[in-house]
Amino acid sequence: MDRWNGKRFLDIFGVILQVYREKIEGKGEDAYVSLVNETGALIGCFDGCGGIGSRRYAVFDTHTGAYVASRIAAQASADWFLRGCEEGRPSDLSEKELAEEILAALKSCRGMEPSSSVLKGSLTREFPTTLAMAAADTQNVVFYWAGDSRGYILDERGLHQMTTDDVEQQDAMKNLSEDGPLKNVISASRSFQIHRRERMLPGTGIVLTCTDGCFGYLSSPMAFELLLIETMQKAQNPRHWELLLKERIEKNAGDDYTLMAMVLGFDTFEQMKQYFRGRYREMDSRFQEMTSQEKLLAWWEEYKKEYENY
Repeated sequence: MDRWNGKRFLDIFGVILQVYREKIEGKGEDAYVSLVNETGALIGCFDGCGGIGSRRYAVFDTHTGAYVASRIAAQASADWFLRGCEEGRPSDLSEKELAEEILAALKSCRGMEPSSSVLKGSLTREFPTTLAMAAADTQNVVFYWAGDSRGYILDERGLHQMTTDDVEQQDAMKNLSEDGPLKNVISASRSFQIHRRERMLPGTGIVLTCTDGCFGYLSSPMAFELLLIETMQKAQNPRHWELLLKERIEKNAGDDYTLMAMVLGFDTFEQMKQYFRGRYREMDSRFQEMTSQEKLLAWWEEYKKEYENY
């Protein structure tokens, strides 16, 4: 039976956190979306692919295709979500319709450049971007993704990656040192797939999406979880938590970074901190024992059983 049966989404919703930073002000290639109403909520992060989308477009004030792509994909996703809320539950939204909406928007951008021509070569794309979104209603949460931006659920058992990176190497720990090319990315010039994964909405917990600037410069997935819950424990309120997250991620990130989170099922911020306090103490204690890479890798083999299975 649905634990939230008969309730509006706003009755179980806490707050949305937004953590965003451009490495070079005014030139950041990340974007995000954040929407909430009585029916449900949408959070999403988009990372324009600067390497394969480095072409500059005069019609877009000489910004790169990566810069434009992330923002256009974010707006198209918002339109898709709002229209879907009018027609049914957010968790019923189609990933195929989302892909069609984004592709149409990106192709319209291509047509705005007078000298636009089809790019050639395996390392080029027109308006390329990753996507990681979570749409929740009172029953379920659905993750949508393409590329290597990620979606997670954080609960008292730890951090759970709900998306699968579109790269050859599927091990999240090895991905930190073996950064392979993306096999699937949104663009206006090549076919792509948006993946979908649905789960029952957690009674209490945090749903997150983020770009790789948040986790890609850390030593391990465990370090990312500790960063999240340690800053939470030190924060006085949600806005203070955003500030501490930004400060901590900034110390490590060598790229733009974006993190969005929806908090569910807690009446107060202090209640949420209490819920995660035991987990924080456990994780902090384990990190004190990580005196070598061998110990860290051994812990990862244990940790990933929960991290990869939800």
